[in-house]
Amino acid sequence: MKIGELWRESLAGGRAWLHGLQDHIRPSAESRHRAEKADPGKTGVAAQPCLPDCQGAYARTTGLPEAFRELFENRPLNGQSPLFAGRESALAALCDAVSAWEASRIGAIALVGPDGVGRTTLLNRMASELTGRDGVTRVTLEHRVRTETDLIQTLSVSLDMAETVSAVEEMALLLRREERRIILVDNAQRVLLRTPDAIGTAEAFVSLVAATQADCLWVVSLKEQAWRRLDYLFGMRAHFSSVIELPYFNREEFVAVMKRRLAAATVPLVFYALEPSDKRGEASKGPDGNNNKAASSAECFLEHLFALSKGNMPAALFYWNAFSTPDPSLKEVVLDPGAGIDFSLLKELDTAALFALAELQAHGCLTAREHSEIFQQDARKSRLQLDALHRQRLLNRSSPGGDDLESIYRIEPIFCAAASVFLDAAHLIY
Repeated sequence: MKIGELWRESLAGGRAWLHGLQDHIRPSAESRHRAEKADPGKTGVAAQPCLPDCQGAYARTTGLPEAFRELFENRPLNGQSPLFAGRESALAALCDAVSAWEASRIGAIALVGPDGVGRTTLLNRMASELTGRDGVTRVTLEHRVRTETDLIQTLSVSLDMAETVSAVEEMALLLRREERRIILVDNAQRVLLRTPDAIGTAEAFVSLVAATQADCLWVVSLKEQAWRRLDYLFGMRAHFSSVIELPYFNREEFVAVMKRRLAAATVPLVFYALEPSDKRGEASKGPDGNNNKAASSAECFLEHLFALSKGNMPAALFYWNAFSTPDPSLKEVVLDPGAGIDFSLLKELDTAALFALAELQAHGCLTAREHSEIFQQDARKSRLQLDALHRQRLLNRSSPGGDDLESIYRIEPIFCAAASVFLDAAHLIY
């Protein structure tokens, strides 16, 4: 079979999956009714360029108490947050691995999952559980680690190394001489950049983990696609005694997580019915309130959120904020269920855009300069391609410095799950 035919067959698989997904995110009858009144002949969500990003959706609740807004903000929970739920079994597995390692068993742990599954929250919780133990170190890779020298410098600072080292082999020897320690590494996908001059950094990191397992328990958190690529390149699974894969929340976990947040809400919530009716839901501080009708409306709303988000918490929080309307007095918040995102945009992307999304999924984030190195093209061309995806609201962009070529692009949380499955079905993630 020719390459072109293989490509068309792979892309057709992705499109078939996408059509199936859209059957589950049709606008509610009430949403369609409101949309038709506002603009006859047009239903569903607004055109894609008008879609707010996560910060835009979060801004809808401006003016409400910060304690309330923080309940529905897309950010990791701290280690002692009472909102922690849905990951108890994964936390227990981590604690069991620590106990096994303390009994002199050699091993390392990988926390693997897509964006939005709570890897950082779980590491925060584990660090809290280990409070009071000696030798617990947290390493968060905030930026891309491009060279072995960068890797050594970053780890030396976080691990508070007693001596200066110039190679990972020297660092491994030093770690083996020191007291045993537990090392929690977040965002480990940032040791990976798929370019000839940078791929050795990932190999150096894997070598360090493998060489020090008797004296260090490494708990490494990274994106699912990055794990798959590193496993393909360096056989990662052979060096990890435990791989904890975190999928998106299932229905029961999702409802438990959201009920924790609703129970802590300090502002009354009014849940509108999912279908047109003369009688709306009534105010309630959460689904466990005394008002049975309000509780039922809250339960239905959570079911609607789950159907739209598929258990992806950043996506669920986006929809929550997008559907929230504080009343003018800021004394209550109306939750009016709307339509889901139209993912058919993914079907219209050209080959270059699809490959860019695939690399973003594997790397977590990319700059235009990194994109240009991967695809061996001019950096300005890469910036134009990434900016086009940003204008379509598929990507968000942050600019920590003044150099546009160093602006950081990430896939918007609401598109992560759909993009991942679509690209998988098209065999573009490897």
